[in-house]
Amino acid sequence: MIKKILIILILAGFFFSKDVFAFDFETFYFESQSTIKVGEEIPVKILMKGGSSPVNGVSLEVNFNDDVLEYVSSNDSGSVITNWVLRPTQNGSSVKMEGIIPGGIIGTALPEFGVFGDTEIVTLMFKAVKEGEAKIVFNEGNIYLSDGLGTIVHPFLFEKNINVSGFLKEEQGLPTDSIPPAKFDAKIIQHKDIADGKFVLIFDTYDTGSGLSHFEISEDGGSSFTTAVSPYVLATQSGKGNIIVRAYDNSGNFSEDTASIPDKGKGIALVLIGALIIVVFSIKYRRRIR
Repeated sequence: MIKKILIILILAGFFFSKDVFAFDFETFYFESQSTIKVGEEIPVKILMKGGSSPVNGVSLEVNFNDDVLEYVSSNDSGSVITNWVLRPTQNGSSVKMEGIIPGGIIGTALPEFGVFGDTEIVTLMFKAVKEGEAKIVFNEGNIYLSDGLGTIVHPFLFEKNINVSGFLKEEQGLPTDSIPPAKFDAKIIQHKDIADGKFVLIFDTYDTGSGLSHFEISEDGGSSFTTAVSPYVLATQSGKGNIIVRAYDNSGNFSEDTASIPDKGKGIALVLIGALIIVVFSIKYRRRIR
């Protein structure tokens, strides 16, 4: 799995080599309200203040007080990340994530005056389960520069304090979202350096409403589905029939696409264009930055 990810990152122009500490005021920080009630859900936005060098990747680990807050979900509808190596994933009282931005981004503002815009990485949703003082902090944060060297910058990290006091009188519901994730193209590729040359399924999309939740795949024509992440090594390496890929948002809506394992006559072409498809796929879903 690590080998596959590294190849995709390399093909996207994402290299890892040297580390430096923030020299241009690169910063990760949280944006949210500071006071909520027990039972209330609170969106916590993770923002990046970049420097004068373009950035094409980030990796983060966020810690929170799990006795006061409960992690609910993530929403990347406003995120600058176009490809997640690791979507926001909870592990106890922490949430980890890694993503890339093919082509890099500097941000908007007034670079001639040394002022650069703030960029949204993702919004994490928490629910208050107990009265008390909750602290959300970055346990780890790295920025990868798009400088051809893969320079790793260790930015300044700021924490967020949230006071939980009192109880909700009425249950608050989430906004209704009936729009499924954006349409996407699932592609089956084959490359000698990926999964020992086996057929691999790649896919990605986004959701502008409640946020993307997960993907599910069926290799038996829709009789059964299993949760999956891209790139996905097919269990069926030969045969006929369509592979179905579904993308679900946090409201349960889904969109789907199908892909088929090509016949042997197309195998050589797949090997030759496999790397190119990965790069094109990573660029296809770039969205306008807020």
